[in-house]
Amino acid sequence: MRILFALIMTAFIGLGMSRGEEECHPDVIVVKTLTPNNDGVNDCFYIEFKKAPSNIKLKIFDRWGARMFETVKHNECWDGKLKDRKMPEGVYFWIISFRFSEDSEEFTCNGSFRLSRK
Repeated sequence: MRILFALIMTAFIGLGMSRGEEECHPDVIVVKTLTPNNDGVNDCFYIEFKKAPSNIKLKIFDRWGARMFETVKHNECWDGKLKDRKMPEGVYFWIISFRFSEDSEEFTCNGSFRLSRK
């Protein structure tokens, strides 16, 4: 598992990642666990912004690198399903690029979270 994680993260870095999840941006909050059990807490994975971005692109991948979710809407989230099929528990990886205005710097960050169905 550690080797695969390193390979995926190396691939992300090779795509031009300049910031990891620990240093993404002070106006960005990332959920570390997705528990889609309809209890109202972490039922959907999302990136929270303290101020609204003007452009975003969020992608989520499984441990094999298959894309599970993609959005360009800052208020859209992933419910742990792909084509209405529940995805298995485990570690998933995200990558996001965003700006706070059309003429501001583009930020790109990546990280991981755990999907738990308990």
